Amino acid sequence: MLKGIFLIIGAATCWGMGGVAGQYLYQYHDADMVWLCMARQILAGCMFLLFAAFVQKQDIFAILKADTLNIIEFSFLGILGAQLGFYYTIGLCNAATAT
Repeated sequence: MLKGIFLIIGAATCWGMGGVAGQYLYQYHDADMVWLCMARQILAGCMFLLFAAFVQKQDIFAILKADTLNIIEFSFLGILGAQLGFYYTIGLCNAATAT
């Protein structure tokens, strides 16, 4: 149970830091919203696939064969839409309001 609590605290911390880091990149480095979302999602996807392949010893290509259309729909309509909306809102105001 203690492991789960630490994982929840870590996930919440990473989520909060992601918004603050996005705001920092917008204000001081003129980062583009689309580039930031793309880089973040590609990095997260690669980390997830590496974890699934090497730590959990799963066949990462099996799910692609089984549910390719669902994965593409969820990626573009679900994840990308939410991330672009979140980072667009940060660009308009600040990370606290966007969250």
